[in-house]
Amino acid sequence: MSKNENNKKKEKLKLRVNDSTVGEVKIASNVIAIIAVHAAREIDGVVGTYGGLTDEIKGYIGMKKGSKGIKVNFDGGKLQVSALITVRYGKSIPEISKSVQDRIKEKVEYMTGLTVDKVNVRIAGVSYEEVLS
Repeated sequence: MSKNENNKKKEKLKLRVNDSTVGEVKIASNVIAIIAVHAAREIDGVVGTYGGLTDEIKGYIGMKKGSKGIKVNFDGGKLQVSALITVRYGKSIPEISKSVQDRIKEKVEYMTGLTVDKVNVRIAGVSYEEVLS
């Protein structure tokens, strides 16, 4: 499978919630990513999520708004979220990372009813100033 085909497959990923008594519920992976972005930004010391140049360009042309810096993977029945964040200078990176992991897991599970297996946090940078992203 080519890289382009693999990217299209990821974009179309829909997670199913099967415990509804009325019908089927599908949650797009982008919805989970947006929940994770907001959850990460709730943590004191997180300046923003960082998606890199590609995500910035997509944002300017109207594609994939709101979920930059977050990747959602659903493989073998396990939901994994990866967050790429920028932290405020002078704050404890280990403490912020643990808080981000806990908050993303809590919010995604509460809002979707899905179980989050892993939350990976990567630090993209350190900022002296507030960044609005």
